[in-house]
Parts: sequence; C-alpha cells; structure tokens
Amino acid sequence: MKHLIIISLLVSVLYSCKKDDENNVVPAIPNSLVLSVNYEVDGQSLMLDTIIYANDAGNNYSVSRLWYYLSRIALVNSDSTLLPIKDYVFVDAFRVATNQFTISGVPNGHYIGIKFNIGLDSVQNLTN
Repeated sequence: MKHLIIISLLVSVLYSCKKDDENNVVPAIPNSLVLSVNYEVDGQSLMLDTIIYANDAGNNYSVSRLWYYLSRIALVNSDSTLLPIKDYVFVDAFRVATNQFTISGVPNGHYIGIKFNIGLDSVQNLTN
C-alpha cells in the first residue's frame, strides 16, 4: 500500500508540471524572395548584337544595351494593399548577376502579386 501511494504521488506530480508556452515559441525564420528577369522577342530568348529582329514597320534592329531600373517594388496582399519591399534595383539585361536578385526580410503573408515601376520617378532620379 505504501508503494501505491508513492507511485500515485509521483504520477500526479509529473502530470501537474506543465512547461511554459513561452519556452515553446518557434523562432521566426526570415523569408527571402528571389526575383528573376528573363528577356524574349517573339517567344525566343533575346540575343545581343544580332540584327535578327524586325518591328511592325519592317525595320530591322538589334539590341546592344538594355539598362534600366525596377523601382518601388511591392508585394500585393490578398486584400489588395501593398507591402513595399525594395526601393529600386539596377538591371543590365546582359549581365546575369543583375537579372536575379534576392530580397530578404519578407514577412509571412498571403500575396497575390507583385507591383513595380520600370525606371525611376523624379524623387528617386538624382544625379550622383
């Protein structure tokens, strides 16, 4: 009988101890978003310095440089509000390193799209 009481007390003590929920918090893992830019003309990959393209007027042309900025990059939330994630990024179409970029620190959420400008507005377009 003495052993039964000791076992009962031991079991009740073990089940009455509860860990704090604060100790079980899962640390937030920072999210990152990788954006890749690809270039096509009439469904084919863009080729540098080759006069193989023609516009609607029948004029032949080639592309030797394609530099631009993507600016005011924002994710579109499911309620259509915008979450700004990057002010601007310089892109050189013929430098692979600038055609893919990572944006870190993106908060968890349900996003339905991305919005950006091509070029800079007058506030961002400053000399030097």
